[in-house]
Amino acid sequence: GPAPALASEPVDLAEVVGQVVRLLHRETERAGVTIEIETAESLPTVPAVRDQIHQVVLNLALNAIQATGRGDAIRITLDSDGPRDAPTGVRIGFHDAGEGISEENLEKIFDPFFTTKDPDKGTGLGLMISHQIIADHGGSIEVESSPGEGSTFHVRLPTTAPTSAAGGDGAPEAAKAETAPDA
Repeated sequence: GPAPALASEPVDLAEVVGQVVRLLHRETERAGVTIEIETAESLPTVPAVRDQIHQVVLNLALNAIQATGRGDAIRITLDSDGPRDAPTGVRIGFHDAGEGISEENLEKIFDPFFTTKDPDKGTGLGLMISHQIIADHGGSIEVESSPGEGSTFHVRLPTTAPTSAAGGDGAPEAAKAETAPDA
């Protein structure tokens, strides 16, 4: 099974996005772009491996910065998925102001080693790894793009952990909780 270091915990995605944006402050200054974060109220947390989600957000934000021209803005939106009163997940949108992605490339962007960037800018593994991480969390990552109009990457993460990812060993987790000393 997965290493214990990769334990899933309730993750506040708005917090992760905020951390990543602060982390990328120098990158955005150098590129001359701004990042606007729009967060819906009362977002549910999602069960996730925080470091992995951080990696995905970082990757998608960096891609957006690299795609966006000087003086333009990137929008990162966070919203709940499903019914307002009983959300089933969280959606994160990464909207860049780039040139967009051609239709033929759209089909390939999650393939290993596929990149439209200069060799020194990308390995072509970022999106593939991001896609894998989100899939492991029972979520999805999709892209919408029109040439000349920029691209939006939509990440959806469910509020309930996928049962398959736990490998059916959810029991030890529950047992651990019960043996915790009462504070």
